[in-house]
Amino acid sequence: MHFRDLWFVPAFHEHAGRRLPGVQLHITDRAAFAPVRTAVAMLATLRRLHPDDFAWHTTDGGAEGTGHRYFVDLLWGSDRLRRAVDAGDDPLPLCDPPSPPGRRAGDDALPCP
Repeated sequence: MHFRDLWFVPAFHEHAGRRLPGVQLHITDRAAFAPVRTAVAMLATLRRLHPDDFAWHTTDGGAEGTGHRYFVDLLWGSDRLRRAVDAGDDPLPLCDPPSPPGRRAGDDALPCP
């Protein structure tokens, strides 16, 4: 996969009619594409590159810091993704599947019960 710069003009919402920069994602191997990992990596990259312009939206449409629930927390199922991105931590391990019961991550020597 790779990304390409592009410009677009939204037809509605707060930026309607304005020419805005963006990226276009080109998937070159559908079998290897991991959409959730890609989205998480993009969030972390956007936060790192544009910290003054990045904000989490709340369920009532407000910006972060308004005391309401964050929409991304509802999508993710917890606040772990948002907190990792905000802290500058690598959020990609959150995408890894949990270890099977009786096994530790990375330990293939332990038998499953």
